[in-house]
Amino acid sequence: MQKLIAVAGYKPLLAARVVSSMMVWLDITVIFSLLGFYWTADAMALGTAAALYGLPGLVVGPSFGSLADRSNPLAMLVVSYARAASHPCC
Repeated sequence: MQKLIAVAGYKPLLAARVVSSMMVWLDITVIFSLLGFYWTADAMALGTAAALYGLPGLVVGPSFGSLADRSNPLAMLVVSYARAASHPCC
């Protein structure tokens, strides 16, 4: 049986996934902390923001997934991380 770490491309994919998870965690923490504590948003506004935060992934996600299946997945990861370069905190 082959070890997962020995699969070609596994380490870069794992690193990309860790970076992606950290970016999502940071986005959610900052967005909802600002809404809840700085702008004192009510529960309705927080719920609307949560729904709108997930909506683009639900709408466009299947199309990008299909495109990634037909093209180079690593190139798709690089393109999808373009938002990290334009993140307001950097």
